[in-house]
Amino acid sequence: PNVRATVQELYDGLTAQSQNRWPSLAFDVSALGDVASPLLSAGFYYKTFMWPKSAWKNFYEPRIRAAAGLGVAPDQPDPDHYSARFAHCDVLVLGGGAAGIAAALAASESGVRVILADEQADFGGSLHFESGARIDGQDGFAWAQRAVATLKAMDNVRVLSRT
Repeated sequence: PNVRATVQELYDGLTAQSQNRWPSLAFDVSALGDVASPLLSAGFYYKTFMWPKSAWKNFYEPRIRAAAGLGVAPDQPDPDHYSARFAHCDVLVLGGGAAGIAAALAASESGVRVILADEQADFGGSLHFESGARIDGQDGFAWAQRAVATLKAMDNVRVLSRT
Protein backbone atom coordinates (compact mmCIF):
# COMPACT_ATOMS: atom_id res chain seq x y z
CA PRO A 1 0.00 0.00 0.00
CA ASN A 2 0.89 3.66 -0.33
CA VAL A 3 3.33 3.32 -3.21
CA ARG A 4 3.18 5.68 -6.16
CA ALA A 5 2.56 3.88 -9.41
CA THR A 6 5.29 5.91 -11.10
CA VAL A 7 8.02 4.49 -8.85
CA GLN A 8 6.82 0.93 -8.27
CA GLU A 9 8.94 -1.60 -10.11
CA LEU A 10 6.79 -4.14 -11.95
CA TYR A 11 7.46 -7.83 -11.41
CA ASP A 12 5.69 -11.14 -11.97
CA GLY A 13 3.10 -11.78 -9.28
CA LEU A 14 2.69 -8.13 -8.28
CA THR A 15 -0.81 -7.44 -7.01
CA ALA A 16 -1.82 -3.79 -7.03
CA GLN A 17 -5.01 -1.83 -6.64
CA SER A 18 -5.84 1.84 -6.62
CA GLN A 19 -6.75 3.55 -3.39
CA ASN A 20 -8.30 6.84 -2.34
CA ARG A 21 -10.75 7.05 -5.20
CA TRP A 22 -14.51 7.34 -4.98
CA PRO A 23 -16.79 6.23 -6.47
CA SER A 24 -14.38 4.76 -9.04
CA LEU A 25 -10.96 5.27 -10.55
CA ALA A 26 -12.53 6.38 -13.83
CA PHE A 27 -14.53 9.12 -12.07
CA ASP A 28 -12.92 10.23 -8.83
CA VAL A 29 -14.86 12.96 -7.04
CA SER A 30 -11.73 13.89 -5.06
CA ALA A 31 -9.99 14.82 -8.31
CA LEU A 32 -12.06 17.99 -8.24
CA GLY A 33 -9.67 19.12 -5.52
CA ASP A 34 -7.01 19.54 -8.21
CA VAL A 35 -9.03 22.44 -9.61
CA ALA A 36 -9.33 24.10 -6.21
CA SER A 37 -5.76 23.44 -5.06
CA PRO A 38 -4.39 26.87 -6.08
CA LEU A 39 -6.90 28.43 -3.70
CA LEU A 40 -5.96 26.23 -0.76
CA SER A 41 -2.63 27.12 0.83
CA ALA A 42 -0.70 24.59 2.89
CA GLY A 43 -2.12 24.31 6.38
CA PHE A 44 -5.31 26.20 5.55
CA TYR A 45 -7.32 23.60 7.45
CA TYR A 46 -5.69 24.52 10.77
CA LYS A 47 -7.35 27.93 10.51
CA THR A 48 -10.54 26.91 8.74
CA PHE A 49 -11.74 23.89 10.70
CA MET A 50 -11.51 25.18 14.26
CA TRP A 51 -15.10 24.93 15.39
CA PRO A 52 -16.43 22.99 17.15
CA LYS A 53 -13.22 21.98 18.88
CA SER A 54 -14.16 18.30 19.28
CA ALA A 55 -14.86 17.99 15.54
CA TRP A 56 -11.16 18.38 14.65
CA LYS A 57 -10.07 15.03 16.06
CA ASN A 58 -13.23 13.08 15.34
CA PHE A 59 -14.38 14.52 12.01
CA TYR A 60 -12.08 16.97 10.18
CA GLU A 61 -8.65 15.40 10.69
CA PRO A 62 -9.58 11.84 9.61
CA ARG A 63 -11.19 13.15 6.43
CA ILE A 64 -8.29 15.49 5.60
CA ARG A 65 -5.81 12.64 6.08
CA ALA A 66 -7.90 10.38 3.85
CA ALA A 67 -8.08 13.08 1.17
CA ALA A 68 -4.29 13.49 1.33
CA GLY A 69 -3.98 10.12 -0.37
CA LEU A 70 -2.14 8.28 2.37
CA GLY A 71 -4.26 5.16 2.07
CA VAL A 72 -4.74 2.66 4.83
CA ALA A 73 -1.84 1.49 6.94
CA PRO A 74 -1.40 -2.29 7.00
CA ASP A 75 -2.49 -3.95 10.23
CA GLN A 76 -0.14 -6.94 9.80
CA PRO A 77 3.66 -7.06 10.04
CA ASP A 78 5.56 -6.68 6.78
CA PRO A 79 6.09 -10.22 5.44
CA ASP A 80 9.18 -9.25 3.46
CA HIS A 81 12.73 -9.58 4.72
CA TYR A 82 15.30 -6.86 4.19
CA SER A 83 19.04 -7.27 4.26
CA ALA A 84 21.19 -5.04 6.42
CA ARG A 85 24.74 -4.04 5.67
CA PHE A 86 27.34 -2.19 7.67
CA ALA A 87 29.90 -0.46 5.50
CA HIS A 88 32.50 2.24 5.98
CA CYS A 89 33.67 4.68 3.37
CA ASP A 90 35.41 7.99 2.93
CA VAL A 91 32.91 9.28 0.36
CA LEU A 92 29.25 8.28 0.16
CA VAL A 93 27.46 9.26 -3.05
CA LEU A 94 23.67 9.04 -2.88
CA GLY A 95 22.05 8.95 -6.29
CA GLY A 96 23.13 7.05 -9.36
CA GLY A 97 22.27 9.62 -11.97
CA ALA A 98 24.83 11.41 -14.12
CA ALA A 99 26.03 13.70 -11.32
CA GLY A 100 26.30 10.88 -8.79
CA ILE A 101 28.21 8.63 -11.17
CA ALA A 102 30.58 11.48 -12.08
CA ALA A 103 31.14 12.27 -8.39
CA ALA A 104 31.87 8.62 -7.61
CA LEU A 105 34.33 8.42 -10.52
CA ALA A 106 36.13 11.57 -9.40
CA ALA A 107 36.36 10.42 -5.78
CA SER A 108 37.44 6.89 -6.70
CA GLU A 109 40.34 8.15 -8.79
CA SER A 110 41.88 9.70 -5.67
CA GLY A 111 42.02 6.28 -4.02
CA VAL A 112 39.50 6.88 -1.22
CA ARG A 113 36.86 4.29 -0.31
CA VAL A 114 33.64 5.17 -2.16
CA ILE A 115 30.09 3.87 -1.94
CA LEU A 116 27.68 4.78 -4.75
CA ALA A 117 24.09 4.04 -3.72
CA ASP A 118 20.84 4.46 -5.61
CA GLU A 119 17.26 3.46 -4.81
CA GLN A 120 16.55 2.24 -8.34
CA ALA A 121 17.49 -1.15 -9.78
CA ASP A 122 19.50 0.45 -12.60
CA PHE A 123 21.90 3.36 -12.55
CA GLY A 124 21.64 6.30 -14.91
CA GLY A 125 18.74 8.30 -13.47
CA SER A 126 17.08 10.51 -16.05
CA LEU A 127 19.58 9.36 -18.68
CA HIS A 128 17.27 6.35 -19.13
CA PHE A 129 14.72 8.66 -20.73
CA GLU A 130 16.70 11.55 -22.22
CA SER A 131 17.26 10.95 -25.87
CA GLY A 132 20.07 13.04 -27.27
CA ALA A 133 21.93 13.45 -23.97
CA ARG A 134 25.69 13.31 -24.64
CA ILE A 135 28.47 12.90 -22.08
CA ASP A 136 32.11 12.76 -23.18
CA GLY A 137 30.92 12.38 -26.76
CA GLN A 138 28.86 9.28 -25.96
CA ASP A 139 25.16 8.61 -25.58
CA GLY A 140 24.37 9.58 -21.98
CA PHE A 141 22.89 6.26 -20.92
CA ALA A 142 25.69 4.28 -22.58
CA TRP A 143 28.21 6.48 -20.73
CA ALA A 144 26.44 5.77 -17.44
CA GLN A 145 26.50 2.01 -18.03
CA ARG A 146 30.21 2.06 -18.90
CA ALA A 147 31.05 4.29 -15.95
CA VAL A 148 29.17 2.06 -13.51
CA ALA A 149 30.97 -1.00 -14.93
CA THR A 150 34.27 0.83 -14.36
CA LEU A 151 33.27 1.66 -10.78
CA LYS A 152 32.22 -1.94 -10.07
CA ALA A 153 35.65 -3.15 -11.22
CA MET A 154 37.48 -0.91 -8.73
CA ASP A 155 38.59 -2.38 -5.40
CA ASN A 156 37.92 0.85 -3.50
CA VAL A 157 34.31 1.26 -4.74
CA ARG A 158 31.07 -0.44 -3.73
CA VAL A 159 28.08 0.06 -6.01
CA LEU A 160 24.71 -0.56 -4.34
CA SER A 161 21.40 -0.50 -6.18
CA ARG A 162 17.91 -0.72 -4.64
CA THR A 163 19.20 0.76 -1.43
